[in-house]
Amino acid sequence: MSYQPLSQLAIGEPPGDIQVCVLRKWFGINVKKNQMLTFDLLLIDEQGTALQASMNKTESDSFDYNIKEGCIYIISKFKVTKRKLTFNAISAPYMITISRDTLFAETEMNDHIFLAHYFEFAKFEDPQPRSKNNHILTDVIGLIVSISRISKIYVSNNPEQVPRRIVHLKNLRGQTITATLWGDFALSIDDQLMSQQTNQILILAGVIVNEFRGENSLSTCSASKVYIDLELPIVAEMKVRFEEQPQKVELFELQQKPQLSPVEGENVNRVNIKQLLESNHKTAQVKKYIAFLFLSTLFLNYSY
Repeated sequence: MSYQPLSQLAIGEPPGDIQVCVLRKWFGINVKKNQMLTFDLLLIDEQGTALQASMNKTESDSFDYNIKEGCIYIISKFKVTKRKLTFNAISAPYMITISRDTLFAETEMNDHIFLAHYFEFAKFEDPQPRSKNNHILTDVIGLIVSISRISKIYVSNNPEQVPRRIVHLKNLRGQTITATLWGDFALSIDDQLMSQQTNQILILAGVIVNEFRGENSLSTCSASKVYIDLELPIVAEMKVRFEEQPQKVELFELQQKPQLSPVEGENVNRVNIKQLLESNHKTAQVKKYIAFLFLSTLFLNYSY
């Protein structure tokens, strides 16, 4: 039976069945609210064409999430749509939209026909176009120069501290970039193993590009993947190029200021209306107050 290549899918045309390998899967998460937004997959076909597939949370009630990375599926009853506005893993202009009617049939076909990985590597000096609203997430590769030991901080409204690591990467031009690994990505790295080896090549897939004072940095998100010394030609080539100057990974401690938990922060400078009005704002230092109010009457003025 023949299947439609991903390169022949088009918006507005009824798609045929496709046979693909699932390279990655992840849940799109609203970090501030800790809510699932989407269920996403990165697919690739025999021709090496990659495409993202996504399901909105409103369609997810009866869907079977037991789809395995590295397995091959025949997929039918889906739609071809424009890519999402944000957090796309690759640059393809369209994607597959999954619904509760979409069928995934796992097949025992030889998986060596399919590529095991797919990346769109960005240069260290050139991820800025991707940083605008994170329309497309970024893939980078580099030599690990140094990495911090795990530290934990409060992020957004999360009541629990989140593990993080800071990694400094270097490319073949000698340029460097900093990346922050959050949560399980930070915990997945073994300090002892990291310190014993040299010339370790790190691939960060699906990361966010941040920009501050003209400097770019990277940060993992729920769509990210982290690979160390992956068996790929580009990794082997970089290791050979760096052999003349062996680079042992430097482990360092992060210096960070003490933090209040979100609950503790709510009680700092907490005042009522009377206390707020009685404060001498002319002599007092600039402060941020937290006031809890009861709204009794709301006046709306529609005049201009």
